[in-house]
This record gives sequence, structure tokens and C-alpha cells, in this order.
Amino acid sequence: MLRKQPALISVMGLLLLILGLTQFPLAELLLIELIFVVLWSFVVLLVIISNWQRAKQKIQMKRNRAESKRRKQWLMAEKELNQLRHRRQRIYTN
Repeated sequence: MLRKQPALISVMGLLLLILGLTQFPLAELLLIELIFVVLWSFVVLLVIISNWQRAKQKIQMKRNRAESKRRKQWLMAEKELNQLRHRRQRIYTN
């Protein structure tokens, strides 16, 4: 969306030229241009917010994956430790 900004500015300029040729007063042309700029800024802001949220979600997914992996490793280590304890108990009881 951000890459298309020069094209939009060209379209706005062409539109303003056409409107200017149809004898619109300068104040109305400036108001129309201001409306276009505000709307375009709003669109750019929405795109930036969307990309930021997507990046935030990716970071959260990576954190969740890493934590899940750590939890799995912890459980495996705990399981091995319990097996060693049971073996040691069997050796001492026999």
C-alpha cells in the first residue's frame, strides 16, 4: 500500500487538474486535496497498524513455541530423573 503512494499522488494531481479546468474555485480545490490527503493518511496508518499487529503476533507465536519446547524438555528431564530414582530404589530394596 505504501509503495503506491506516488501513483495516488499522480491521480490526485490529475483529478485536481481536471477539477481546476472545470472552473472550481481554489478554496474548493484545496479542500478536496486536503480530504484526499487525510483519507490517504488514514489508509497508511491502518496499514502500519496492521503490519505492527502481525509482527506482534509472530513474535508471540515464536515465544509460545520456545516456551512449549522448554516445557517439553523439562518434562522429559523430569521423567528421566524419576526413572533413575525408581531404578535406584529397586537396587536398594533388592
